[in-house]
Amino acid sequence: MPRLSFQRCRRVLIAATFAAMFAAMFAAGSAHAQDRVLRVVSIDSQPIAYAFVQSNGGHAQLTDENGRVSMGAGKKQTMTIEVRRIGFTPFYGKVDFPDTAVTIPIILPPIAQQLRGVRVTADKSKSSLELNGFYKRWLDAQKGATSAMFIGPEEIDKRNTSRVSALLGGVSGLSMGHTTNGNNVITAGSGACAMAVIIDGRQVCPTVGCHIDAGGKGGLTDQNSVLIDQVIDINSVAGVEVYRRGGNMPSDFHVDGECGAVAFWTGGRRR
Repeated sequence: MPRLSFQRCRRVLIAATFAAMFAAMFAAGSAHAQDRVLRVVSIDSQPIAYAFVQSNGGHAQLTDENGRVSMGAGKKQTMTIEVRRIGFTPFYGKVDFPDTAVTIPIILPPIAQQLRGVRVTADKSKSSLELNGFYKRWLDAQKGATSAMFIGPEEIDKRNTSRVSALLGGVSGLSMGHTTNGNNVITAGSGACAMAVIIDGRQVCPTVGCHIDAGGKGGLTDQNSVLIDQVIDINSVAGVEVYRRGGNMPSDFHVDGECGAVAFWTGGRRR
């Protein structure tokens, strides 16, 4: 068997490398080309950003600034789609998706508000969630940048609960612990490790301070724990972020705690 020269081996290696690169680029382009997208718009065709989108009752997604959300590539199928945005009539129905790239519009009519004898002129202002980067972090998580879980104003309204502890029921990675007096405490997993609680960017500390290991010796008490239903009212909550134990929490939260954190943002949910 003839031996290849060094130069020839080098040329073969370079050619193989470029072939692999082009194949990867083609595969990525093909996957992107097959992407199926929902575009949520108002009746005047303007995009509706940060709309709640849920398919087949699964994990909620968020539309971007252009009102778009990817449903991914897949086979031809019919999905049950729910779309909500504060100030608009919700959409709920079946949508047929092909097995090829497509952009399907979902139109949300505004909820009619009749003001009798009053003329109102106002500029659109950003909500507290937009100003505090809530939606940006949600979109980053949707792209896989973090493992955080988000509950937006539409889902809060949809759940229609009377207490914050009930709102968080069923959220993966956390549970409700109880103090010796029976008050609710957000804990990591199924254990008694109390999660940090953040309200509008500031950590809320229990009576004895944030540096105490709540749930350690003596268990959870009203003094060493944040009693979630007493520190924040459900009607004031606009959005929630959940950072599970060991997750990549934003450094600007300045949280003292090793059991993860739940961040609440307050403000009106009605725009």
